[in-house]
Amino acid sequence: MQITLSRYRLILTFLWPILTVTWWIRRLRQPSYRINWPERWGNYQQTVSGPVIWLHAVSVGETRAAIPLIQRLREEYPNVTLVLTHMTATGRNTALESIPAEVVRVYLPYDWPSAVRRFLRHFKPNIGLIMETEVWPNAVAECVALEIPICLINGRLSERSFKRYLKTQPLIGDSLGSLTLLLAQTEADQIRYQKLTSQQVWVTGNIKFDVLIPPQQKQLAETFNQAWGHRSRVWILASSRDGEEKIFLDSYRLWLGSKDDLLIIVPRHPERFDEVAKLIEATGLTYQRRSSGLNNTVNTQVLLGDSMGELYAYYLTADGAIMGGTWLPFGGQNLIEACQAGCPVVFGPHTENFTVICQQARLAGAALYVSSIPELMIQLTKWRDHPNQLTKIREAGQAFIQAHQGVTDRTMNFITPILQKALQK
Repeated sequence: MQITLSRYRLILTFLWPILTVTWWIRRLRQPSYRINWPERWGNYQQTVSGPVIWLHAVSVGETRAAIPLIQRLREEYPNVTLVLTHMTATGRNTALESIPAEVVRVYLPYDWPSAVRRFLRHFKPNIGLIMETEVWPNAVAECVALEIPICLINGRLSERSFKRYLKTQPLIGDSLGSLTLLLAQTEADQIRYQKLTSQQVWVTGNIKFDVLIPPQQKQLAETFNQAWGHRSRVWILASSRDGEEKIFLDSYRLWLGSKDDLLIIVPRHPERFDEVAKLIEATGLTYQRRSSGLNNTVNTQVLLGDSMGELYAYYLTADGAIMGGTWLPFGGQNLIEACQAGCPVVFGPHTENFTVICQQARLAGAALYVSSIPELMIQLTKWRDHPNQLTKIREAGQAFIQAHQGVTDRTMNFITPILQKALQK
């Protein structure tokens, strides 16, 4: 059955009771979702005046990627209000920590026609800019109805998402075709988008390469170094997913022996902090939670990074990063931040969502691929015993970042004519 916009809306209507129960369960399990709940239905207290640029960044990664673009937009359009929207609480929290207070930060409502209309009527954006992946059919359709140009920038479409989108044709194809501009990260993304729509797709690169490490993260890294700089090696299991901590810890506990290494585990989702703490405790390794401070870390073997917004500082401190999301079929995780911090990266077999960037980093000598946890432990042994290998990868990582910068400039070159026309209305 072909999925059209009208059928999509009909399906939402029939699924309404189930969706409502699901949302309420999430509110109960994750208290952060109770905050600003009316915004998810298009009801806002914030007010704006004058021209408005609306930028949507669904979660943490997209929000961090938006930072250089936000800086440029504020520099070039100082009299325009920026409204930054999110779908996740972690994305919004990241914005609160890293985006200037002058930028209005709210939730984008769920893709329900009346909720989307309330959002658009309240903020009256002159233009919409969507970061990376989220193309909501009702949001796009309502923008088209109000003659609001909407652009997808830094677009990313994995093979998995592409196959899922094929099942929803012509809905997604029509939504993509309604965009004013579609900018993709890579040629692989471009090809997949063009199989879904006749819309012209341009490749600009990944804007995350242009993100600069915040000064406060460098200062925090110095504090970390003072706390555990005496350690032989510091490793970080970054953005780990459900099940990965256990399979890694089972091998790491045997591999560690009496070595004076420190392992930092930073789960991808905050709601799993307590669960991961229990897993660490069950190994018998001495551990400490970052939220408890940095005191008495001398004998700590595992540090649970249960605080938000400190990943850059961990990368700056670590001798090597084990990339989470790549050891079980979760699609991988972006390794750009680690390379920016000069932290050598090793990733596993599951990188479906970041295939190109992982291949590029590997070819540049900025990251290593291993096929299994036992092979990972062999690689960590090589790194521990031969620090010169770490130095080479660290230097290659930073060269890799520099070689791919300039994406913000290319993006602005594409969107500026559309922006100027939209802001004149």
